[in-house]
Amino acid sequence: MTIMAGGFGLCGISETLIEAVRDSGVKDLTVISNNAGIDGVGLGVLLDTRQIRKMISPYVGENKTFAQQYLAGELEIEFNPQGTLAERIRAGGAGIPRLLHQNECGHADRRRQGGARLRVGVHTCRKVLAFTAR
Repeated sequence: MTIMAGGFGLCGISETLIEAVRDSGVKDLTVISNNAGIDGVGLGVLLDTRQIRKMISPYVGENKTFAQQYLAGELEIEFNPQGTLAERIRAGGAGIPRLLHQNECGHADRRRQGGARLRVGVHTCRKVLAFTAR
């Protein structure tokens, strides 16, 4: 199950929703959010109960529980710059299944993964799957 949680830092977070998700006992969550909360607060509540399997976020740096679970291989992270994350969300909401973002073009790590090239204007970029709507 995927949940997109609002808020910025600890401001504007959905505490009631987070508590309801915790109480439901659902596991293996993918959470899309601006950050991972802090220990015991915000999304940290769901990390404490090990309900989150994957975070899609631009920042996770203030949560020790997150760091411990990640380093132990129990938690997956997909970092996205805030602007790219916002565009992925917008594109998904508009029904656009894939997003080619210029920041992704030409990165050496992407080149090693193989795949087709896509001609974009005067630049040649790799076709990058940054978002797949489900």
